[in-house]
Amino acid sequence: PQLPPPPSPPPPRSPGTTEQGVVTYSAQLEGTNSTAYAARLASWLGVPASDIQVDLVVELALVVAGSVEAFDEDSFKDGLAESLGVNASALNLAVTSASLRVVASIDVDEAGAASVISATSNITALGNLLGVVVESANETVWTIATVRAPSPARAAEIASELNDATKASESLGVTVLEAQE
Repeated sequence: PQLPPPPSPPPPRSPGTTEQGVVTYSAQLEGTNSTAYAARLASWLGVPASDIQVDLVVELALVVAGSVEAFDEDSFKDGLAESLGVNASALNLAVTSASLRVVASIDVDEAGAASVISATSNITALGNLLGVVVESANETVWTIATVRAPSPARAAEIASELNDATKASESLGVTVLEAQE
């Protein structure tokens, strides 16, 4: 899946903190509760919850009738943003042929993620709002988490723990894609 760039790291800890590390990683999340996920992550990694920033991205894959050449991407993006209640700037589209496959990566909060999932439950209504015939729709919720660590060495340890996909999946209930320090 094509994910957007990671978010900015959290603000510095406090004045006087001189050396810290940052780990950013992506994971597929079941549901939309990023607050509970951040708490589980903090507990598992042994870091304060205030040192974790979790951003949600919903990947919405739509197959619509039409061709790439005839597709009005700007109009579609504006209509999708309006129908989901998000700003068009929160959307990134990737359009390919398959009938016409549109993958929208949408930066959202928990309520926004729930709204996207709800909107895809009725593809006929979604198609009417967008002015296209939607043949199918699938959504996936991703997290992009940034973990502030007290040192570069601890950041390396956290990245290693998160890159152990089996351990991370069992401990956090998510599929970790990649961790970078």
